[in-house]
Amino acid sequence: MIGWVLSGLLAASPAGLLTEVDALWAGRTPANRNAVAQKVIDKLKPHRAEFGPAWRLARAYCWLSERKSYYTDGAYKRRLGKKAMAHAMAAIKAKPKRVEGHYYYAWAVGQWSLGISIVKALWQGAEGKLRRSMAKAQKLDRSFDYFGVLRMWGRLFHALPWPKYDGAKALKFLREANRHTPRNLRGYVYLAESLISEGKNGRACEVVGKGLNTKPSTPDEPDWDFWQVELRRLKGGNCKKLLEDL
Repeated sequence: MIGWVLSGLLAASPAGLLTEVDALWAGRTPANRNAVAQKVIDKLKPHRAEFGPAWRLARAYCWLSERKSYYTDGAYKRRLGKKAMAHAMAAIKAKPKRVEGHYYYAWAVGQWSLGISIVKALWQGAEGKLRRSMAKAQKLDRSFDYFGVLRMWGRLFHALPWPKYDGAKALKFLREANRHTPRNLRGYVYLAESLISEGKNGRACEVVGKGLNTKPSTPDEPDWDFWQVELRRLKGGNCKKLLEDL
């Protein structure tokens, strides 16, 4: 009986909370993005059993998990990725026909995988989880989060080790994402790295140059400064090596 009462209290978010949180989220910039994500977590944690707070918590943890380059900060990515997975799964269970839970579950699995290493993650079934959640998100709304699922697919095919690696598919998805979101700097980094993996260094440098000359969209990509640094690093390495090898 006590557990039932506590569960009911946990799910009862006050009126206006999500509106307040969404306004905070919309105001993120390179200077405040991490502080905003943490504030969102603090406000929504007491209401995590509800669909709206659950997927927003998953989103906040996913963003926080990317505080450093994707090839560093493993223990942190593993821990926050796992938290994000739990909240995203709660959102999926609450409303399985909504895109948010599936999309952030895929992102969370990706971060958790980076945290424990891609090879270990594959042994633990990460690829199947990623493919199922991304396929579901793509079917429900592929334009969600600035066409983020297209970049996810591209990055998956780029990151998988041989013989699962598929450079052609990676480029297909990343080029499509770039066409839809030409101001997304993360997309330029991902596309350039996939071109480098395919030995297309000259084309990679063209993509890097275009990315560096692009005016980013802060509302859609409040971490554009991070990806701009990565583009400069690729340029400094003559677009011949992947970032983790520079």
